[in-house]
Amino acid sequence: MATINYTSGTTGNPKGVVLTHKNICTVANGISIFSLPAPWNTNDVWYSYLPMAHIFERAVHCVLMSVGGQWWFSSGDIKKLLDELAVVRPTIFGSVPRVMNRLYDKIQATMAESKLKGWLLRSATASKRGRLDNGEVTKNTLWDKLLLKKVQNLLGGRIHTWVSGAAPLNPKVRGFIREIFSCYVIEAYG
Repeated sequence: MATINYTSGTTGNPKGVVLTHKNICTVANGISIFSLPAPWNTNDVWYSYLPMAHIFERAVHCVLMSVGGQWWFSSGDIKKLLDELAVVRPTIFGSVPRVMNRLYDKIQATMAESKLKGWLLRSATASKRGRLDNGEVTKNTLWDKLLLKKVQNLLGGRIHTWVSGAAPLNPKVRGFIREIFSCYVIEAYG
């Protein structure tokens, strides 16, 4: 036995699940093999703000230890999240759909404030969608330099892969995150 992981009880009473070292290594191998377009390496940085009781968070730490990557821990104050992300500048970011939905809604509200802002952002995302549809994931477009960099920098500006877990992600939100942040989006839930 490596650990006892407690469930939240969302589908019944909370319970402890016994996990072996093999369980954790299997999840870690799955993450390192299937989650990124390129292998994790010493340059990768993870911002750890999910609860350590979350098995995905623990497995990410195992992968980072195995490749010599870095992880930084949140102070625990959700109000400092953006300030901390600006310092940490993660390359791989993990979240749940609810966080991504809030970000999407906030950007959509900003677009609705001004016809010009809305037109610019719609033009930028349409251009990025065309590139993504052709398999090109880049942060080196004119749209990135003039407009999207401001939003990308809110999360540190270096995210190349965004991992979403816990529940399915709305395809519209998934596409929008890819267009704005010029990153791969991996869904991991089950």
